[in-house]
Amino acid sequence: YIEDRRKENKRVETMRYNWKALEPTFGHLQPADLETVVIVQGEKRTKCHEYALKREHQGIARDTISTELNRLRTACNWASKGERMIKKAPFVWVPPPGKARDIVLDEDEFFAIFHELRMPHIRLTVILVIGTSARKTAVRELKWPSVDFERRTVDYRRQTKRSILDSSSEKGRAVVDMNDWVYEALREAYEWRRSDYVIEYRGRSAGDVKKAVQRAVKRAGLGGRRIGLHTLRHTLATWAA
Repeated sequence: YIEDRRKENKRVETMRYNWKALEPTFGHLQPADLETVVIVQGEKRTKCHEYALKREHQGIARDTISTELNRLRTACNWASKGERMIKKAPFVWVPPPGKARDIVLDEDEFFAIFHELRMPHIRLTVILVIGTSARKTAVRELKWPSVDFERRTVDYRRQTKRSILDSSSEKGRAVVDMNDWVYEALREAYEWRRSDYVIEYRGRSAGDVKKAVQRAVKRAGLGGRRIGLHTLRHTLATWAA
């Protein structure tokens, strides 16, 4: 399933993380085994119920568990279409998602986190997200030809033409203005550039900075909240409103 999604130019990194969590429980089973009755907390349930409870006891968020089991359900449905691999998709129970997160940082909280960011490329990532409301993937893929210092704009739109075989969904991207902070940060980074990528590490495109941001959140004393780069998009929208 993941390989087929990759051929369609889908982003499979998250899918691989989901399977890494699912494989120890489900990797040795047949699809029909997902409907086998097991006893969970004294009730007749399925392996999916058992998995969800185990993950919850491990401290995994409800939304993450729901995403993982939804991925399993989708893969089984994919395998049954046209009888690619199985004749009938099994029932895959998925827990309902948790309450929607509504986390917005105030200025003191934001700068407490920002001052705990240790690496220049991570600081620049955060500046671009909070300053332009771009998604982290758009920031990570940004290249210098898309940065216009004369017009003071950043063009997050993809520059390559999509193949007719590319069935991936594409989030809307825009050309956005630079505020003074973004402008100065990009000017400084441009002077030290070693690649075409704006967000670079050791002369090449940097990877996901999620864990680095999480460590900064913890050092800032805000570790009890699920704060990430996407939180900054909500924060900027709230500040702007």
